[in-house]
Amino acid sequence: MKEEVGFLKLLVEKGLIDEDEAKSYYRAFQLVRQHGQSQSLPAWLVKRGLITEDQCRLLTAQYRAATQGVQVVNVPMVLPVDSNTENGKDSTDDDPNAQSLAETLKASPLDSRRKASRAKGMRFGKYRVRREIARGGMGAVYEVSHPKFGETLALKVLLSRSRANERQRKRFLREVETIQRLDHPGIIQVFDAGEIDNIGYLTMEYVEGLPMDEVLAAGELSRDELVRIIRDLALALDHAHQFGVIHRDLKPANVLIRSQSPTPVLTDFGLAKDLLDSSVLSRTGTVIGTPRYLSPEQVMAEHERIDPTTDIYALGVMLYEILTGVRPFDADSVESLYQKIESEPPAHPVDIHDDVPIGLAEICLKALSKRQCDRYQSGEDMAKDIDCFYEHGTVRVTPESSGFNFSAIKYRLKTNINRIPPPVLTGILGALLVILMAIILLLIFGGAEPEPVIELPPR
Repeated sequence: MKEEVGFLKLLVEKGLIDEDEAKSYYRAFQLVRQHGQSQSLPAWLVKRGLITEDQCRLLTAQYRAATQGVQVVNVPMVLPVDSNTENGKDSTDDDPNAQSLAETLKASPLDSRRKASRAKGMRFGKYRVRREIARGGMGAVYEVSHPKFGETLALKVLLSRSRANERQRKRFLREVETIQRLDHPGIIQVFDAGEIDNIGYLTMEYVEGLPMDEVLAAGELSRDELVRIIRDLALALDHAHQFGVIHRDLKPANVLIRSQSPTPVLTDFGLAKDLLDSSVLSRTGTVIGTPRYLSPEQVMAEHERIDPTTDIYALGVMLYEILTGVRPFDADSVESLYQKIESEPPAHPVDIHDDVPIGLAEICLKALSKRQCDRYQSGEDMAKDIDCFYEHGTVRVTPESSGFNFSAIKYRLKTNINRIPPPVLTGILGALLVILMAIILLLIFGGAEPEPVIELPPR
């Protein structure tokens, strides 16, 4: 444990990570150890792609020398990158305003993350980087400016080709082509796309707001506001579906909520299925998407069945989460989760929260139908039912899977009773009590057999 802490401290001293990252890596490595893996911390960092093998050897040598009191040459931890120049100035210049983001992304994974997190002032072609917004295993997103397209944009780049396999690259390019076909206020707008220094990129509108998962966690929007966000998303999806695009990874984290008004913007089409494209990027039998938002056909890896109703199902999961505060299915393992999604019905929202309007519950359950033919067949149909509920208090259709549902009947009785004024309700209850007492008395006294009549013979 002492050596592991000391090694991480050396990384911090070299400026390769900060203290928070060191703590995070230490906790993660301890969890690995608890599961029986015996590899060393440096080897684990290499396996995770956080440092290279050469960096590992240099760092290990320096750490051992330091602990043994031996002086060693301080070798730079950052490996050399290609010496491309731009505007007559070398991209490895110490001046942050002259550094190239493309060259930074080509560095080792750990150094790339460290430098890119301090990317303010770096260049990417004609774009000037302001800050890093987000980073994932496939790419990173930056806030940038461009003299032609506007003051503030979002730049998404595919991580260096040496670390992104050809499948990821094709998927990234397909995302570019997919979004460029779409033109809807609820779908992120793309301004530019291409490659700079062999790094794929696309620039999108910069949405001032928060991801929907953070909005849900904050709890600042009302249920009705969130349901209307689902309605707007349904219309945005309907637009995409009309152009043959299935999102396949719809979830709150892939939706931005504008801060000016609670309206959604759908993002991240990296897993989208293009019904107009005959090429296949998904491996047969591979489950694609985020587990808790997958439809039954997705968990069974039946890619040929994926259609617009697949996105409708994910929208139903999000609506269920809004209405109840939980997802329809959860489990300790992915296998158990998939089994529930495939075969078990979700709990009725009213059983979880009895104040859930039955109309919204029915909309949600229809979207979550196991059979695709029982779901809404388009986002427009789902949006119309939500509008119908808010305008008339009813919905046009009832989910086929609901059948005779005691929760729904209980909710309707409770709702109708609460609408009756108290004096009227008291009178009704009094009348019912009188009728009940009359029935009881009739059963007690009115059910006696009459005494037989004896007729005397004539004299």
